[in-house]
This record gives sequence, structure tokens and C-alpha cells, in this order.
Amino acid sequence: MRIVLAVVIAASLAACQREHTLQLLLGPDARTPSLGFLCRQDANPSKLLLERPDVVMDSTVTVSFVVDIVSLGGRLPGCRGEEIIAACADGNCSFATTGETRYCKQVTFPVSLAKDRDGLMTSITEQLKEMPIVTDAPNGPVLIRAVSTAQTCMELATQAIDPAQAVGCAYSCPAVLDDIDGPISLSLDTLNQQCEQQVRACAAFPM
Repeated sequence: MRIVLAVVIAASLAACQREHTLQLLLGPDARTPSLGFLCRQDANPSKLLLERPDVVMDSTVTVSFVVDIVSLGGRLPGCRGEEIIAACADGNCSFATTGETRYCKQVTFPVSLAKDRDGLMTSITEQLKEMPIVTDAPNGPVLIRAVSTAQTCMELATQAIDPAQAVGCAYSCPAVLDDIDGPISLSLDTLNQQCEQQVRACAAFPM
């Protein structure tokens, strides 16, 4: 089955029954961003990672949103980070999308929206919507991960994601995309916004 994975587009099934579009949500629903994109700085907890000097210029935030699909080597672990890390400990997890094949788009919004969850999500999804991530998803269990980073899309076409430059990260539960009929939500394994180290670990996956 040919799968088109797209950001915030209603799920649909083509009449031919051979292609369907999966909706990718950057949080628990279409209006709420994951905590993974709202983490605070360890050095200054009063500020979000989205307010770091390397992504802010003239009161405007500019980041690249990059989405990768990670093949899980035939395993289907649970959703918790420790389960996913354990499943990939033998090195069998690998990127199905890398370099020029990965989805990447620059997003710009006023820094004042960084702490306005509704406004932030509206701005980001308006810039990302109707953008196909991959048109032929791999077979077998996969994980979908989105990272917001200070790196440019041009840099990410030839370089790995630098965890130190990540300002947000969230991932899906492992799944076989052929078996999904509905939205796919991304989240980060954290209970609060003090999660800079979790963002870095998420951006570094798989090791």
C-alpha cells in the first residue's frame, strides 16, 4: 500500500483502496503542541528553548522542522522512551528518511507566540500543512520523529541533526503505518516543561 504521510491533513482513503493519507499531529490534537516543543532552558528556566539566541532575531523565531521515519528493525516496542531505546540497543534501528529524502521546512513566527500555545500551533501548522512528508512509507514497524532545530534545511540535507541545536522534539508510538486509519500524534516522554535533556536525547535517536 502506498502511504502519504502529511502534516495536519484530514485522514482519507483513496477510492482505489491502494493509497491513504495519514494525518500527523505535532501534539495530542490539532490545536495543542506537544510539551516537546515547549521545553524550558536548563540554564534559564524562565525562558523556552524557542527563545534561545540562536533561533531568535529581531523578535522573530526561525527554526527548521525536520521529520524523520525510523525503521525499528522488525520490532514493535511500547511507546515509552526506555522501551524504544532498549529495542534499538543492538543497532538495528535506522533512518528510512535521511539527507535529501527527509522532510524539512523552515518555520518563522513572532517570539511572542512562543508562550501562546494556541497561537504557536496555529502559526506552525499553517506553514506546514498540506506538505507531504513521504509518499511511500516503509513496511514494518516504524517511529516518526519531528525535531525543531536551529540548523537550516540546507545543512540538514548533508548533516545529521545536532542535538545541541535542537529546540524541540517529539515522536510517535511505534506502529506499522499500513495498519493505521486515523491521526498519528507526536509526544515527548516528559511530565513537565523542564525537558531540555529529553529534547536532546530525542534529537540524537537512534544512536
